[in-house]
Amino acid sequence: MRQRDEVLSSLSPEQIVSTLEACSLEDKQEFTEDEAARIEYCRSLVEQQSKSYKQAAAQMKRQDKSTQHITESEPEAELLDISELLARASKQCKTRIPLAEVVQILDNCGLPDKDEYTSLESDRFLEACKLIKQQNKSYEEVATHFGINNGLPDTSMQQVENIVETMATNADALTDELLQQSAEAKALNDAQKYMVYYAKAAAEGQQVQEFWARLREHAQSRLTGKSPARLIRAEPEANFILQSSPNSSDSSPTSENGTTSE
Repeated sequence: MRQRDEVLSSLSPEQIVSTLEACSLEDKQEFTEDEAARIEYCRSLVEQQSKSYKQAAAQMKRQDKSTQHITESEPEAELLDISELLARASKQCKTRIPLAEVVQILDNCGLPDKDEYTSLESDRFLEACKLIKQQNKSYEEVATHFGINNGLPDTSMQQVENIVETMATNADALTDELLQQSAEAKALNDAQKYMVYYAKAAAEGQQVQEFWARLREHAQSRLTGKSPARLIRAEPEANFILQSSPNSSDSSPTSENGTTSE
């Protein structure tokens, strides 16, 4: 227990009256820990979030309604896991409830996402499923039915899903386009490299072939005993002979022993 002066000491008389009224509490000398926490929460809404006392009272009442049945417990209450809960809901609604909708239904009927649910929580979930699947209620209408204010318009979740789906589709298309561009660029680059290598190899190959042809002719000439003049023409490397000037006095033919004939 906490004393009144401790809980309300910093408030003016007007603030005390407004705060207790918003919290649905009476003015008394002692408050429980839960009541004191409720008063502190109300003050945080007013002072930190700039809520009016009326807005703070409405928000606290919504939370009270959403947690009223959740916090209650029954002796030896039956607990259902999520798969059993889904099976029971699908049987009641006579239609399959996809797992993708479970979180939305839980959120809009004020239930947390957990492993097991009490019978009261199960009844709450089943009621929400019935409203959606059999009465075609929107998520906003279901949230209103259970006093939950998610702060989102009715179509917001569907819009979010559509945006996510569109982004995923665009991402896939962009990935395919980038892969195609990368493949085309690589193919073009490889083709250009191939042409360069091919041209170089073709040029070098022609020179090599000419060299081997000349060398083959030279070897054949030696083996068949051809004249030295033909052998010279068959040499791989060109031989250059300097011609004498027509006006030179040494234009006489030279004999085999190196003397010039008179």
